[in-house]
Amino acid sequence: MLPARPFMVIGALLALTAALFGAYAHHALRPELLTIDRWEGVALALQYQWYHALALIALDLWHPASSGVKRRPFIGWLMVLGVVLFCGVIYLRALNPAFELLAKLTPLGGLSLMLAWAWWAWTAWRR
Repeated sequence: MLPARPFMVIGALLALTAALFGAYAHHALRPELLTIDRWEGVALALQYQWYHALALIALDLWHPASSGVKRRPFIGWLMVLGVVLFCGVIYLRALNPAFELLAKLTPLGGLSLMLAWAWWAWTAWRR
């Protein structure tokens, strides 16, 4: 069963895990232990995870009286899917090269994030 405010909870958990993984990356993954590409990928994924954690919290705060609020779950779940596929795959690939096969999912995550933002913009525009 989902909590009453799933995007607030998921946003907070994404922020928590971004802080945890950011600290782990800084102290344990240092650039000397990863290729530059993997290190930069982790930094980018952390940045995107933070942005979308905050966006999910903002989405949850979207006033219920606003038109378009019915689209909020669709936008939120697209963002969650995007973070999992984009950031999650980058993290897995950085930690273990055996996950290289998952690289093809990263663009799907990015597309999911773009669609979520486009849908949000369209919904706000129509309001």
